[in-house]
Amino acid sequence: MNTLTSLLNKNATTNTVAPCPYPFTQVIYECFYAHQKKLTWPQARRVCQGMGGDLANPEHPFAPSDLPGRHLWWKKAPGSVKIYGTERWIGPGYFWVGGTDVGAEGTWQWVSDRPVDPEEWLFSRPDNRAGDEHCLEIVMSDYPGLYNDETCSIAQRFICQYRH
Repeated sequence: MNTLTSLLNKNATTNTVAPCPYPFTQVIYECFYAHQKKLTWPQARRVCQGMGGDLANPEHPFAPSDLPGRHLWWKKAPGSVKIYGTERWIGPGYFWVGGTDVGAEGTWQWVSDRPVDPEEWLFSRPDNRAGDEHCLEIVMSDYPGLYNDETCSIAQRFICQYRH
């Protein structure tokens, strides 16, 4: 965590990150937007792509909280998960993010082709219940896990990430 904190502090002092376009919010090095409309995973991905990005696939899902003037992505804290630090609460619930195992069953990848970290899953997940859970959601009310595999055809809110 010390390496991450030093990188973030360096970035905070050098202002090397381009500002995020509306309606995205800068969260450390990245830009995110929590969409309130409920769509299926494929529909949500198309909307995010139409906004110049894709479904969220954060580099640092658990960010340190000691950076003055900086937003946080998801903060590890018993009993709560926050998005956008103290500036924007999106509340409990489920949100599509950009992970899937559609290409290879059981091999979870972000839409950026990075693997999903197995330590970030909810307890006993992924479980591919009923054999059709191939899309990744974040469960905002669970701790310490974040991610759950879910059926892609369920309509729910989603989080987009802008690509610079």
